[in-house]
Amino acid sequence: MRAPHLPAAVIPDIGGPVPSWVKDRLSAAAGPEDRGEQPIARSIDFLFQAGLLREDGSADPVRTASALMQVGAANLSAGRLWEGHINALRLIRLYGTPSLKRDVNQWNALLRDLAP
Repeated sequence: MRAPHLPAAVIPDIGGPVPSWVKDRLSAAAGPEDRGEQPIARSIDFLFQAGLLREDGSADPVRTASALMQVGAANLSAGRLWEGHINALRLIRLYGTPSLKRDVNQWNALLRDLAP
């Protein structure tokens, strides 16, 4: 049995960089995504629009942890995917080959250019 999703109004604001509109949309999308009624790509797009896909947690780990808790409280599936993304970016930056690091930097530059 799945835990019910928290309405956006009960998601605690614990100081992370997640705008309220992102939490609201993630929360609204959680149920339909969990039931397979809509793709999770919409929630990932909300994270992209907020600029959160560039985050690797190194600049401010406490702020990143706070943001992960907020996203996970709103939509656990999106939160888990975003956490994996953050971990992958961090590992690439720590242990990746120069070529892989260059590719990630180019990808992040593209994300900055595409972000609203």
